[in-house]
Amino acid sequence: EICFKRTLGNPNFVVQFIAMLEEEQLISFNLGLLKWVWEDKAVEDGTMSTENVVDLLQLRMKKLSSDMQLLMQYAACLGSTFDPSVLALLWEKHGLTSPHSSEKDPTMTLLTKLEESNFVERDGEYYRWVHDKVQEAALEMEEAQRPSFYFEVGLTLLNGLPEDKLDVLLFVVTNLINKSTVHGRLEFAQLNLRAAKKAQRLSAFYNGASYAAKAIELLSSSEKWKEHREMTLNAYTIGAEMEVSTGNVDTAQEYCDVILKRDDYTALEKYRLYMVKINVLCFVKVRYQEAIDFSLDVLKELGCKLVPNRVLLPVQAVRSLQKTIKLAKKTTKAEYRTLKPSDDTKLEAIMTVLGRMNYACAIGDNPLLLALSTTKMVNMTLEHGLFSFSGAAQCILGMVCLAALGDIKSATYFAETGTMMQGSIPSKHFVATSMLVSYQMILPRSSPLASCRPKLVDGYKEGMRTGNLSDGIWCLICYSFSFPIQMGMRLQTINANMQTYTRVIEDLKQSDHLDYVRLASQTVLDLMGEPDEATVMSVNSEQSDEDDATSKNRRACQSLMSYISMVYFGDYEEAARVSLKIGGVYQVHFKFDSMGVFETFLRGVALFAMARKTKKRRYRKPATKILKYMTKLVKQGNPNAQPYYTLLSAEQAALNKDTKQAEKLYQETIVYIRCQNGSPESCRSMQ
Repeated sequence: EICFKRTLGNPNFVVQFIAMLEEEQLISFNLGLLKWVWEDKAVEDGTMSTENVVDLLQLRMKKLSSDMQLLMQYAACLGSTFDPSVLALLWEKHGLTSPHSSEKDPTMTLLTKLEESNFVERDGEYYRWVHDKVQEAALEMEEAQRPSFYFEVGLTLLNGLPEDKLDVLLFVVTNLINKSTVHGRLEFAQLNLRAAKKAQRLSAFYNGASYAAKAIELLSSSEKWKEHREMTLNAYTIGAEMEVSTGNVDTAQEYCDVILKRDDYTALEKYRLYMVKINVLCFVKVRYQEAIDFSLDVLKELGCKLVPNRVLLPVQAVRSLQKTIKLAKKTTKAEYRTLKPSDDTKLEAIMTVLGRMNYACAIGDNPLLLALSTTKMVNMTLEHGLFSFSGAAQCILGMVCLAALGDIKSATYFAETGTMMQGSIPSKHFVATSMLVSYQMILPRSSPLASCRPKLVDGYKEGMRTGNLSDGIWCLICYSFSFPIQMGMRLQTINANMQTYTRVIEDLKQSDHLDYVRLASQTVLDLMGEPDEATVMSVNSEQSDEDDATSKNRRACQSLMSYISMVYFGDYEEAARVSLKIGGVYQVHFKFDSMGVFETFLRGVALFAMARKTKKRRYRKPATKILKYMTKLVKQGNPNAQPYYTLLSAEQAALNKDTKQAEKLYQETIVYIRCQNGSPESCRSMQ
């Protein structure tokens, strides 16, 4: 009981505790009795000061020799795992004079003793602490409490490590130096900037933001704009990118404003900060038209005039789309494979701005600029080679081709070549974009949802890893809600995922996604019979008189969620009434989204139900029209429309009083969806 109380049952600390008891002679082995003996009260009284495991470990550490204690404190600065050669560098500079100083390798001698005392253990060529609490205890010892201790260790490593080892320990060294109060040292600003760049490459956004902020703090305000111009630009740029990736939008905008208001930087030097502002407009402030206008201004500064004449925009967009689709279709997969990455930084900047403006056009309902920006990017790729957004642009061409021409075959080809090209592009920032467009908007027209869904996880992971939060989160939403609700997966599973991801999106301040996610979460809770009173979903989408893009998006989402709730709860009369009044708002607004087909199917169910109940032509005619639409999708090879078509055909048979045919088609629907999704939940959903 005493051991458990002092160590909280941790096996490692139990060993440490009992070893200490034996050293203190509070327990001993009785040779006469051949067993261990102790007095409970003596043990309890003798260990009163060890209220936690750190105290216990420090008691043992203080019984070690002074050089072993000091070595442990240096080792603790190096992390949970440490290289003995790095420790030797510190010991050579700061070690105590000891009996071991004449030995060939005093560091290894001391490490061996620490290993024998069960503080550290070998890990190949390295050593590691037997538990993180041992490292914590070492850092709370006397020498490590000196204000200059960490700075001395960090400076020794910075000046003494070879370049390859410094890169490995870059975060460790930077953190040690940053614990000091040194200001205005250029070498430390350079160190923090180097650490920020590495953190950005590793998608360690919070660390990257911290290092960039420290670099900015260490740069002398009087010298940074003239003598350290490039370093200052890099610090503010990386800082803005990292801050926006962690949801600290205000800080990101402050960094942007500092650089963008200056005239001594070119548009090309500023473009990454322009991108931060465009991203904030799109995903945080959700002002799509403002994002489009700002993007056009940036493109003009970069020397790209996308729209020479606004009056001729419709003609220019249509002509460019026809010409580009023809050229892209004629280009073979072998030719796409031969495309090499471009090293033109100006064209890369133009392509990146076009890509983000393209998103604002798609969500902000600007089809002409969507077509024009897409064709511009595809032609740049075919003419100059691969850019970071080239694969995504090719996939988006497929999306536009599908929406404008209904050409599934060409759209599928563009999606396949786009994802293929993405593999040849060094930057993986827009992998999430390619995955989202291909596997959520295009390929579900020709492949089962169950086969498309796993790819969205890859898109989410790459989006979060590279800082492409918006498209990464959309991949996550499709994976966790849009596809599962269509596939009829368990509501409890969908709800658990939605609750977790909603908190993530809120923390990252991605306003563009929050409305949809909250409405979806509320819908799932309603279907489970557990409505959240804090969230109110209006089903009267037709009553709103707002006309901006954000309001249109919200009304479209409300329409979809309302149909899901009404149809699954059997309120066919209200669903049919809304359908006759406003139609399929989601499908009209989000022409590329596979959920639009699902919305149409739900409308069909409600309209057929009311046609059967009332025998009225006003319900029968639109219901039949929806069935014809599903028939068209099935003929085009859409496997996900097949169960919708079969079930609505069963409804039509029932409406025509052909009970036998209705029963046959109904059973076919259940069998088909079970084969397609491999889940009994899918069948119950369709039931």
